[in-house]
Amino acid sequence: MQLIDTPFIKDIPADIRDKLEKAGLLPAVSYCSYCSNYISTMFLAHPEWIEEFFLEKGFEISRDRREYVEMFGDLSFEKAKSLFIKEHVRLGIRDLLKAARIDRLLRELSFLADGIIQRVLNIAKIKTANKFDLSVNDLLCSVVALGKLGGEELNYYSDVDVMYAYFITDPVKKNHVEVYSYLFSKVNEMLSSYESGRPIYNVDLRLRPQGRKGLLSMPIEAYEAYYENFGRVWERAMLIRARHCAGEEQVFEDFVRRITPFVYRKHLDFDAIQEIGRLKSIIDEEAKQTKGINIKTGKGGIREIEFIVQAYQLVFGGRNPWLRTGNVFIALNRLKASGLMGAEEYSIMSQAYSFYRMLENRLQMLRCTQTHSLPASDEELTKIAVSMGYDSTESLLKDLDYHRSNVRRIFDAFMESTHRDDKSFIYKWGDASIQRIIEEFTEDHKDIAEEALAEVIKEAQFTGNPSMVLKNLADLLTIMKHSRHTFYELLLSKEGFRKALVEVLGNSQYLARLLIAHPELLDELFEEQEVLLRGKKDLIHHLRFETGGFSFEKKVDALLRFKLERLLSIGIADLTGSFNLFRVFSELTKTAEVCIELLFSWLESKREAPFVILGLGKLGSRELTYHSDLDLVLISREVSEEKHREFYNVFIKALSHGSGLESLYEVDMRLRPFGSKGITVNSPESLRDYFQKYGRTWERLAYSRARALVWDDDDLKSRTLEVVKEFVCSDSNEELEKEIYEMRLKMERELGKSVYNIKYSDGGLVDIEFIAQYLALKYGIFKQHPLGVLSNAKKRNLISSNAYRTLKDNYKFLRKIENVLRLVFYPPLKDLPAKGEKLTTMARVMGMNEHDLIDRFMEVKASNRRILRSLLNVQ
Repeated sequence: MQLIDTPFIKDIPADIRDKLEKAGLLPAVSYCSYCSNYISTMFLAHPEWIEEFFLEKGFEISRDRREYVEMFGDLSFEKAKSLFIKEHVRLGIRDLLKAARIDRLLRELSFLADGIIQRVLNIAKIKTANKFDLSVNDLLCSVVALGKLGGEELNYYSDVDVMYAYFITDPVKKNHVEVYSYLFSKVNEMLSSYESGRPIYNVDLRLRPQGRKGLLSMPIEAYEAYYENFGRVWERAMLIRARHCAGEEQVFEDFVRRITPFVYRKHLDFDAIQEIGRLKSIIDEEAKQTKGINIKTGKGGIREIEFIVQAYQLVFGGRNPWLRTGNVFIALNRLKASGLMGAEEYSIMSQAYSFYRMLENRLQMLRCTQTHSLPASDEELTKIAVSMGYDSTESLLKDLDYHRSNVRRIFDAFMESTHRDDKSFIYKWGDASIQRIIEEFTEDHKDIAEEALAEVIKEAQFTGNPSMVLKNLADLLTIMKHSRHTFYELLLSKEGFRKALVEVLGNSQYLARLLIAHPELLDELFEEQEVLLRGKKDLIHHLRFETGGFSFEKKVDALLRFKLERLLSIGIADLTGSFNLFRVFSELTKTAEVCIELLFSWLESKREAPFVILGLGKLGSRELTYHSDLDLVLISREVSEEKHREFYNVFIKALSHGSGLESLYEVDMRLRPFGSKGITVNSPESLRDYFQKYGRTWERLAYSRARALVWDDDDLKSRTLEVVKEFVCSDSNEELEKEIYEMRLKMERELGKSVYNIKYSDGGLVDIEFIAQYLALKYGIFKQHPLGVLSNAKKRNLISSNAYRTLKDNYKFLRKIENVLRLVFYPPLKDLPAKGEKLTTMARVMGMNEHDLIDRFMEVKASNRRILRSLLNVQ
């Protein structure tokens, strides 16, 4: 950065200028003062700020809403205003030096506003309470932020659009209008006063019900009644950005609960676009009246981007709550991730919006005035170009024209698309391959195809990923070449079938691939969920009846069909929230148990001695998830490879029938004594002998989850479990803690190299499993499920209640992530995505935003590792 020679540089106190020169920071100071007359004026009034912001790197500090509220704390109004001005200047420098992305910078400006408004409200509450002889606690209200403040996108110098809402508590019931009118008039007065220099903010209340004619503030019931009876479409769009700014959050939460049905309709609300389309003329009129180049209301400007985003939100936000955000940056990202906005549209709109919002800030920063138009003077336009990083005004204007023409092109195309009839809706939203499939039909069948697929595509907008629905639907239709007409009739006549299909195709790539590989499974979409409520005995009885008289090979095929049907049904119950996480694990485990028990009974003639089959790992703890393999150990009365060979080979081959999506299960037998080199079938005695001579700590951990799945001799089962329990709960050696920790670190080095690995990275799922298994070994807790072990340990005061709650919550959180990674994606993911569309999808399914999901993941892992190290006495 080059030094810009301005008069301001000479006015800096000599000692500060010398320090800046030595630190190489004088060019940065000169640049900021050149780009903003306001900042240079404030520096001359407060030269000490130059040291704090530049020499002490104050411009690098990022603050959130909570920090600003705490900073303003109990300050007097005068001190609060002084602090506000100082922070406002600091954020201007932070912006000019590009110390934060523009979307983050606008959020920080909004957080600053929240902080000062909260302080002003508190001061006004004290004055109101004193005047009306009330307690401050009697005054329950919310400052509802709208517009840019509501979207956490406040400009450098901008009005604040707000509404005031309140609860009618008993102490103010008789005169609530007078009390709250006084309270909020004081808030307006303090924020907008010119008495000690420029106001903090100009408060714009014109968005409230009835605008300037309306009451200054209203109880939440009055807002609900107004919007229900008189609300217009533009008010629905305005309320998308409503956000709690100051006061009592419970007031705002009740406010939102009441207005949400007005803003977001349950049905696919295309009428909203038609209605908003009538407002287009208003936008064009604003553009005509604007002199010069206005980046807000001019053609291809900010207003048109906001218009498109809010139109999408009004149409689809009723059925897709994930789209409900007042922040345009976030909304654009979610519209793209949802498939509602194409990649090209997203790229153009997001780049233009970032450019406009940065330019808007630079325009306002120049003289600290609210403007959206480029300056007429060449000198000031040059300053704006420099502040934007251009070496000439021509380059700035060229890029500005590029963004404006692109946005206007998208805006015009969007408005044109809203006038299409319902049937041609498919050509707006449909995948090109679906359109080609329709073109293959004769005229007789084309109408029903268009009508049916238009309904599916409309339904797809309710999912988080419409484009995924359409791609998968195209693949499914390609497979169903000879039965499409019947399929279309079903889509039109069976709403439940259509909804279930869209749920699968749009939310689970795994289940979608399953359907495409096995279109005959579409029948399962008709099944009522009550079928899933059958117990294991009923399922076994049903399959026995269905396969009576089948050959063994056909019985195995029937088991595969049963497993695939169950996977699809359980997956749908999972996606729709009908089953919680642990119910999903339980049902998937039940499915595997049914397959094992039936195979065991069908192969009775192949067994020459009694058997017991042990399940370990997730099967042992009844926590199977999608794609889980089966850890098995086979035990018989005596060791005889020859005698057991036929049963073992046929049983394992049948249980492993098929491959990939068309397989029963992957079977892992390596946990038997000596692993893959050991004999295939052990006896209780050979198992005990191995444990006593060769058993290692890792095997004790593995067998802590062992349970008997199926057996034909009770005595054999009892003796086997006795041997296992004896081994797991044997006296712990003095090196147990050290061994377990070293084992965990080795696993981490070999399998958990990515910090985002759910299972093996430091603090991942295996940390909690090792904690539970350590407690099982150390204190003889023979329970298969990790949470069962932890609960027992808490009751025995082996771990604190706080540690138990933390581990329990963390385990559920990580298992949910693991479940989503396996259900939503195909092939399944092992790592939490760190960025991009996959992270956005994860965040949507988890009900969090991207940053919060990553932060929570890292916090969970850190707390898991702390508890593990503490329990194992690791320094």
